[in-house]
Amino acid sequence: VQLDFGLDSYTDYQSASPQDRTELDINASKSLFNDRLVVQVGSEVDIQGSNQNSDGNAPVIGNVGLEYLITEDGRYRLRGYRKNKFESVIDGELIVTGISIIFNKEFNKFKELWERKVREEVAKENALKEEEAKESKEEKEKELKED
Repeated sequence: VQLDFGLDSYTDYQSASPQDRTELDINASKSLFNDRLVVQVGSEVDIQGSNQNSDGNAPVIGNVGLEYLITEDGRYRLRGYRKNKFESVIDGELIVTGISIIFNKEFNKFKELWERKVREEVAKENALKEEEAKESKEEKEKELKED
């Protein structure tokens, strides 16, 4: 189980007078089925400047997410989520739900995003050429030994 904590402190200027707000994010995640499924649950707790959910009906687990790795290397993923968000005094508390398909690729420079595939193919071709050259050299040495 992995626990994550985050603190978000800001000034909300959307009401008649500025209001300082501080929220504590508490999240827990667990990987299941050989790390192919990640379950995330958590909540945001208002610490300062909020009169939202003052009646005590705040959900204990407000944010839920499921992420499934479609491919074993995690390049393609499927994610579903439900989040509680505070938008403004007018909109108030919103519940956002959704599903997404994610493509994930690592790179060090932006141009590597496109060039990596080409470099991998060139490396494979070079490896094949080296192997063929090695086999050819071994055959020539074998012929010379037979003579």
